[in-house]
Amino acid sequence: MQPTVRNVFLDFSTQFEGRVPYLYVDVLDKVTIGVGNLVDPLPLALALPFVFKSDPATTASVDDITADWNAVKSDPTLARRGYRACAPLTKLMLTDEAIDDLVLSKAEQNESTLRRTSEFADYDDWPADAQLGLLSMAWALGPAFASGWPAFRAACGAHDWDAAAAACRITETGNPGVVPRNAANRALFRTAAYLAGQGYDPFTMGYTVTGNRPTVRLGATGDAVTFLQERLSSLDYLATSSDSFDSDTDDAVRAFQTDNELTADGVVGAACWAALGTGIPRQV
Repeated sequence: MQPTVRNVFLDFSTQFEGRVPYLYVDVLDKVTIGVGNLVDPLPLALALPFVFKSDPATTASVDDITADWNAVKSDPTLARRGYRACAPLTKLMLTDEAIDDLVLSKAEQNESTLRRTSEFADYDDWPADAQLGLLSMAWALGPAFASGWPAFRAACGAHDWDAAAAACRITETGNPGVVPRNAANRALFRTAAYLAGQGYDPFTMGYTVTGNRPTVRLGATGDAVTFLQERLSSLDYLATSSDSFDSDTDDAVRAFQTDNELTADGVVGAACWAALGTGIPRQV
């Protein structure tokens, strides 16, 4: 993993998965923690350095971890109630440092598996944005996903990053939460193609993590609108900015959405924010 990728991986992943310090169950009824880290079955949780919420200086025992794990796993209603419903059922947590270590360790394990796919064997030499795009797909699908993705594998093997962008879409049926990740992944591979074509050093990261920001549209004001206008301007979609989401901003957003295969409705939600991370100036 190139240093520029490591520097953004935690924030990049958090914008899609959230960050939860205690055990919860996901929509598939799998026990999870951190930044979407599965700890199901139980031995995966037992390996982690849990501490008590009430006393972070006290390390949890195997029995303590087992009790928390069983408390969330045994309630069949939690999968639809969301992670917050698990908070009062748990006594333990992971520190921020432990979550960071868990996420980066998992990313490194994923890399090791990904390199076994022949088309990814030279992954270490890929542009930074392409590395992050592949890691993002592995985070969502598991690191052995590529066997069922021949077009994507072939594109990566040929270093055809535009083709990789066209072939990287994870199915959104029944899983609308993956829509922003798809937008980001597509932007990452497109950015890799653009920067490689411009002769940039492969360590250069073109993608900017936009983070979790509120949905904004025509008439909105505030810091999110200011950031939006700055981002659109940096990508050559907006010539001037104001204190509000005005008609010029609306036109710029719709043009950006069209260019990035998003619904051109002028509404900047999670998927549009994710795509705005792209480092590609407007092609005119």
